[in-house]
Amino acid sequence: MPTAIHPDRLSPEERLDEIAEILAAGFLRLTEKRRLRTALNSQQNSLDSVSTQSLHGEHEQTANHGVTP
Repeated sequence: MPTAIHPDRLSPEERLDEIAEILAAGFLRLTEKRRLRTALNSQQNSLDSVSTQSLHGEHEQTANHGVTP
């Protein structure tokens, strides 16, 4: 977590720690954003697939020996 100390007062190790925290937070945000986008795309794609013929209509035709009501 970033501190309120001016960067000039940080040791080189503390500066590296601050940079590592910032980069890690950015990386986590990016991976979460990609994960959410992938999940959203898969939900949209699952709704996009439509069957070419209704199974209900096929069942009625078979039950009525091919004659539609």
